[in-house]
Amino acid sequence: MARLPNPGGDDGTWGGILNSFLQVAHDTDGSLLGSAISHAGGVTTVNGKSPSTGAVTLTATDIGALSATAAASGDLSGSFPGPTVAKINGITLSGTPSSGQVLTATSGTAANWQSASADQPWQFRPESYGAKGDGKIATDVSVNGTSTFTSATIAAGATTGQWVMINGGRGTTDTAAIGTITGISGNNVTISSPTLAINATASGLNAIWGTDDTTAINTTISAAKTYAEAHEYLADVLFGSKMYIVAGLTQSNDGTALFNTQILVPAPTNNNGRRLVLGLKGAGKVDHLQYWNTTIPQASGTCIISMQTAPNSLDPTYGVQSVIGTPTPQSGMLGSISPSFVNHKPVIENIMIVCPVYTNMTALDFTYSCGMYSDGCSVFAFAQPLEGNGVLLSNIWDGANGTIFGSKLGVGMRLPTGGNNADVYIPSFACEGINVGLNTPSEHVTCGNLKFIYVGVALQVAGTNTGHGLTIQHVTAEAYQGGIQYQSGGSNKAVIHIASWSTEDSATAYDIYDPGNSFFGEVHWFDTVDNRDPVINGATNLRVVNDSRGIGVWSGKPSVPSSGTAQQNTAWRDASVTITGGTVSGIAVDGTSTGLTSGTVFVPAGHTITVTYSAAPTWTWVLH
Repeated sequence: MARLPNPGGDDGTWGGILNSFLQVAHDTDGSLLGSAISHAGGVTTVNGKSPSTGAVTLTATDIGALSATAAASGDLSGSFPGPTVAKINGITLSGTPSSGQVLTATSGTAANWQSASADQPWQFRPESYGAKGDGKIATDVSVNGTSTFTSATIAAGATTGQWVMINGGRGTTDTAAIGTITGISGNNVTISSPTLAINATASGLNAIWGTDDTTAINTTISAAKTYAEAHEYLADVLFGSKMYIVAGLTQSNDGTALFNTQILVPAPTNNNGRRLVLGLKGAGKVDHLQYWNTTIPQASGTCIISMQTAPNSLDPTYGVQSVIGTPTPQSGMLGSISPSFVNHKPVIENIMIVCPVYTNMTALDFTYSCGMYSDGCSVFAFAQPLEGNGVLLSNIWDGANGTIFGSKLGVGMRLPTGGNNADVYIPSFACEGINVGLNTPSEHVTCGNLKFIYVGVALQVAGTNTGHGLTIQHVTAEAYQGGIQYQSGGSNKAVIHIASWSTEDSATAYDIYDPGNSFFGEVHWFDTVDNRDPVINGATNLRVVNDSRGIGVWSGKPSVPSSGTAQQNTAWRDASVTITGGTVSGIAVDGTSTGLTSGTVFVPAGHTITVTYSAAPTWTWVLH
């Protein structure tokens, strides 16, 4: 056994003993023997790799590690060294967050970034069901009569498959050009539009484009209905301050419910059970008219942008076409219940609906809802009022000479028909550029503040055989071809009370049209801007008060007509008429003799006085 030399001993053998000791661990060149390292418990290899000049070189494979550029897997996507998080515990993530948004599960396998909210279980958002709400307005569109137009704005922000509507794309007397984007090259955008193709040449036009959210919105409403019927029959769909494009139609004629709408407010599963209350609620009030000099069509707050125009005649299979609509009940829904109403209450708040100009759509159709509520809403044609290119709203209105709406069927809002459940309330509503602003029965309807401009008929009223009346607090109506119209002849009364009808319209065909004298009640009317009296056809059973004229002696009274000729009270204020002098044999009001030959008689607004004489008298009119 090798040992070290003993000090003071091992004379003559000292060197050999030391060498023997050193050779246990050293080679002849002084390097350590591998066996010595191993014997001492040292590491001689790493993962089968022996050292070279004192170092061991290892690769990721040698130690079972991924390479620096390996593909990620599991919850990560991409490649190292910079993979991204695609999932959390297998839940797929999507979208890019903005300030204040939180990660929200949209199903058991997916989540995206949404605005933080304190939504309750009965509140549903279309974004949770795939809605984009990504509509935008471009103001730099040029068309040349082909399916390809130019717009740097749309080319930079759009993708194929999105919808686009161009005001003026079919000229200034036709509806908008509408289609889906099929190609983008530079600033050139190509659309497919088989029925509303571009056929004009113009520049500086306005357009709206975005993703079709029709299916997502209807899916959201269906989820809200399912929740409501499982709980207390109430749920809300909450929309953001966005433009939601709707291009599809939801149609049915299955013997249970007939409908022809883009966004359906459904009937309850059991129409004879509990009433279903469904709310569609926007971000904030949008019940305003456009600024008169704007060159960009109105779109603000929560906007539903319709890419449909509807046919020029009623669809014989599916009925009236609408943007937001309710079913027309059929026998399979109603059982023994009559008349035909849907046992639900739509609650529509703070939503602006934008339709193509010259539309045949009814924007909001509640004809067969047994009750409804709408506040802070508006309906616009996609056109600016007075300035800019394309179709202008000032061009589609033609005053007393008629309107080039022609036979268009467009209606801003249609209220529940006669026989409804005494639950129809419209605190505020605005409509601009649609043929008929508001279609309503004189039946359990109460309205607050209504605003109309550039419409064919502002207010269309249908008489009913139940006749519980229409009450309106205030109407602002300007630049209309017709003001208040009795819908169809008929003998049904239409009882209306309008506290204030304010107009600015120097050339209208009529302010009140009631040739069958079916209107009853009272309307306070005035146009102090044009300083004119109302234009009225019929309406002899309606008390019209012309607030443009003050009370007292009427200095502009008519001259005494020829003997036996009826003179209408065109001041449209009740009047006391005093007849003096002349040789008078009779005085009649509305053809009925008063038994007087002189003195004062009462002539209601719009009614007639007839004086029969051989020598003309004089008269004085005092307005009340």
